[in-house]
Amino acid sequence: MSSSKGNVYTSCDVCERYGTDVVRIGLMYSGEGVDDPNWETSFVETMGEKLSSWYHFATTMYGTGRRGEMQFIDLWFETVMLSIMKDVEEALEGMMYRSAIQRGYFDLHRALKWYQRRTTDHHGELMDRFIEVQTQILSLFCPHVAEEIWEAIGKHGFISVSEWTSPWKVPDETMIYAEEFLKSVIDDIKEIIRVAKIEQPSNVYIYTSPPWKWEAARVAHEEGDMKSAMARIMQDENMRKHGKKVSKFLASVMKHKSAVHDIDEGGILNEAKQFIETEVGAPVTIDSDYDPENKKEHAQPGRVAIYIE
Repeated sequence: MSSSKGNVYTSCDVCERYGTDVVRIGLMYSGEGVDDPNWETSFVETMGEKLSSWYHFATTMYGTGRRGEMQFIDLWFETVMLSIMKDVEEALEGMMYRSAIQRGYFDLHRALKWYQRRTTDHHGELMDRFIEVQTQILSLFCPHVAEEIWEAIGKHGFISVSEWTSPWKVPDETMIYAEEFLKSVIDDIKEIIRVAKIEQPSNVYIYTSPPWKWEAARVAHEEGDMKSAMARIMQDENMRKHGKKVSKFLASVMKHKSAVHDIDEGGILNEAKQFIETEVGAPVTIDSDYDPENKKEHAQPGRVAIYIE
């Protein structure tokens, strides 16, 4: 860097131009650990707008929404928030501030956007807690705007001396996987529509894996090798009914070594049926007896089969 080239800025210069909060978070995000800090002007310029948007969102959304029992998507959002809070605490303890900002702001906001996409009627108490948690995390890097938000939402005292909100329960990682499963199904449907050049699908049929494949996958995961898994499975009379299909399926499981997440795929898809229909632009039927191309045979745990008309 050289002052003669005009690429050296004093702290007063950048604070006057961007504001102290924006400069603080820009510096904290510029490097981590033994890495050399890298001031990113583009990052700082966009953060000013993001902080302004967050102030508007927090102060207008706080205290709104439905009350009562949480739905599946509410529980998912809570789980993601808990998981991120845990990661943020670990990053802060290790003075990994860039990671703390990445998880505690960008990843948390990404989860918020998906939550808002999944529901038009957010849970009020959950949204209030999210706003409080997000503002507390931001207070470490942007104290001035955080204090303004804290006061605007009716909190007493300074946020800088408020009790830090720690995860109030252990995150249920299965809940996170369940929503990722839903996302993958929607992405697969959209990809089929794109590749097949279907202008307007009339019906979408989704087929989940039959129970025997779930059991076979669990046994394969527990045994760890094809021979032991096959020997154990063949002791089950119901499994023997599927004959060569079992060995073929086990070979696929052993090849990919994919973990088995015990989730109710049919229940997840049925709960989100209306959302899926909105996303893909067609009526959706789940586990129908109608299967003209025998697609259900290809369904596996974690990967549904799809037929589109």
